[in-house]
Amino acid sequence: FPSHDIRPMEEVTGEPVTESWLIEKTWEYIDKLPLSSYNLAELKKEYKNIGVSNRQKKIWGMCMREGSKIGENYFHIPVNWTIHYSRDLMKLPREYAITTVAHEVCHLYHPDHSSAFWSLCEKVLPGYFELVKKKEGKTGVSEASDK
Repeated sequence: FPSHDIRPMEEVTGEPVTESWLIEKTWEYIDKLPLSSYNLAELKKEYKNIGVSNRQKKIWGMCMREGSKIGENYFHIPVNWTIHYSRDLMKLPREYAITTVAHEVCHLYHPDHSSAFWSLCEKVLPGYFELVKKKEGKTGVSEASDK
């Protein structure tokens, strides 16, 4: 991963990215996951933490999870999970930061970067790939190292 030496960007317009905005958007996107109401309730009940930290020096965000089979379909969702966003995400316009929110939320459903994962990113955030290309062009930082 390259470090987050964000290239100078044109003046950011609109509302700033804040920790509370990231948390709000995370919950909003969790509601867009293709889960049954039972699994969605379990996911929300078991959440541990959503926040911003200085720990992510080389990535925009990170989803850590411990999985468990929940529900009669044995749908695999995490029992314990945490999403941390890099403080550097707050230096970006919201239209770019939102791609990281969608990306990390989709890891609650798919822990890998499979084709199903990328399809879900586009479903949760229509125009995801177009926004990611713009963001990578402005920052020089990739959304995922294996994509």
